[in-house]
Parts: sequence; C-alpha cells; structure tokens
Amino acid sequence: MAFSDMRLGEVGGPTGLPFDDIKAVLRHFPEPDACRGRAARRMLTERAGGIRHGSLIPLAAWLASWKSITRPAVERMQLALFVSRIDPLADIDGNSNAVAFLNAISSGAHLASQLCLRQGAGLKLYDLALEAATPDPRLEPVMSEQECAATMAFGMEATAGGIDVLALSRAGEGGEAAALALLTLLSEEGPGQLLARLSGAAQAAVAAIVARHREAASDPFEVLRRVGSRDLAALVGAILAARTQRLPVILDGLGALAAAAVLARAGGENLGHCLLGATDDAGLRQLAVSLGVNDFQALPGAEGEGVGALLALPALRAAADALAIAEVSAHADGCAG
Repeated sequence: MAFSDMRLGEVGGPTGLPFDDIKAVLRHFPEPDACRGRAARRMLTERAGGIRHGSLIPLAAWLASWKSITRPAVERMQLALFVSRIDPLADIDGNSNAVAFLNAISSGAHLASQLCLRQGAGLKLYDLALEAATPDPRLEPVMSEQECAATMAFGMEATAGGIDVLALSRAGEGGEAAALALLTLLSEEGPGQLLARLSGAAQAAVAAIVARHREAASDPFEVLRRVGSRDLAALVGAILAARTQRLPVILDGLGALAAAAVLARAGGENLGHCLLGATDDAGLRQLAVSLGVNDFQALPGAEGEGVGALLALPALRAAADALAIAEVSAHADGCAG
C-alpha cells in the first residue's frame, strides 16, 4: 500500500496521539524483494558486461530489491530540499543564510540547481516557515507533538509524483547544531568527531540542548520534536513515506542522516531503502553504516544542500544500465516479472 493511500493511524485504528499513529505505521513497513535482488546479483555476476569487481553489483542488487524489478529504471529522479531555521542558533553553527540559499537555488546560481538541470532531475524546495519565530531548544522544546507530526506529514509530500529515486537534503541556519544535538541524544556513542564541524559556541549550544532534554532520550520522536529543526522533522516524514512505497532514497549530508537516526532508533532495519550520497567525510560514512544506511561506494564530493546526492546519481544510473545490459530474464530465479 502506498503511503499516500494510507492515513496515519489506519493500521490498528487512530489513537488520537500523532506520534503513536506514526509508530503504528513503522510496524507495517514493507520489506525489500530479496528474490529480485538475488536475481540481479547473479545475472550481473554471470554476465558481467564490463563489470569485474567493485561495488556496482551490490548497488544494482539493492536497487532491484527495493524497486521489486530486475530491470529497474532510474529516470525520474527528484531532489527535495527542506529549508528552515532555528532563530536562536542561527548565528552560531556556520550554515548558509536560508533566504540567500533559496535565492541561489531559484536563480540557478547554486551547484545543486545546475546538477539537476544537467542530469534531468527534478528539484523541489520546501520553505518551512522561515518567517516564523522558533523557540530556543536550550530552554524549551522547538515544537509541540502536533506541530512536529504536521511537519513530518508535510515532508511526506516529497514522495509524490511517480518518481524512481528520491534525494533528500536540508539547508538553513541552526540545523547542524540541532542535528548534532539530536544525534547525541539518540546514540550512546554520540556524534563523535562530527562535533568538530561546529564552532566552540555551537558545541556549547549542543551541550546545553542535550542537558536540557536528556530525560526524553528514550523516545526518538519526542527528541525530534524537542530539539529538531523543522527541516529535520520534514526529512523524517519523507524517509518514512519513501519506505512505505519501497522508494529508494539518497541521503545527503549531516541533517539527512540525523533525521534517519530517528527512524533507526525507532526500530531495526528501517533504513534499508536508503543510500548515502557522495561524501569524503569519514565521520559521516561511519555514522551512516551505524544507522543501517547503505554505503556501497566512496564517492569524493562536498556533501550537503543536495550536491552529494546528485553526485551519487550517475553511479545509481550505471547500476540500472548494467542490469539492462545483462538482459535479466522476466522470470529469472522464479520471480514473476
């Protein structure tokens, strides 16, 4: 069942509590089609078509298993960029100005805009109430449960339109500090060396946020609504909705991985449909693997604001092309197709 066809709370009936209804959906996630994945891997192994080693075969098998077809298409790619700000943290985490970013993307002056144009990928920008004042997470929760759930639902719209692959990223001020606070609360190990990305003032802010909300650490959605920026909540909704549709996702940057951590903490195997975008940051790659996000290749690049996801797209298309060249039969390994 596609998420767009399902209302939160429909599984087992609505509870009236937004987070409880979301958690009910998590218990009914579809699984990847392992049969298709095995067929794709075997056919590429037997009929290499130029593939002798490396990570393209497992990447192709992953794509086939989630698309549930042995010759998947990677033609309708969409990048969804969620932009927000946490006003009290806006001047300390070094992120680009949200309004300036929106202007650069819209005018084509941003690299992500040009990469979308050249690769034929769609681009959707989500302005998450930049003009609205935001509480200081060092003192109080950023959102109510209803506000957080509504923002997640807004993020779910990113999966609409019959796309083949969804790329997700964020931009705006305060989001990196929020993401690192979120990761610190959700993991016993914390974000480790990733904290070094922030200034001393921003690191102090993360520590203050963690101290203020530590008692909520056992519930990832409660942590999200307390310390997460609106873009992080929207990213969680987009990742969740994509899983209900078995839609492959490329996660780009720290914010997208922090959002993924919410679902990883909510239950094992929730992120099998996700692929890490291009990055040469060892800390991000280590975080991705710890969350259960696939990292098939080390693609050098500057992650964040959609660029890393778009740099990974050619490899994903090459994997789909390899399956087409291998001419996987319609009934390979007993799979109907």
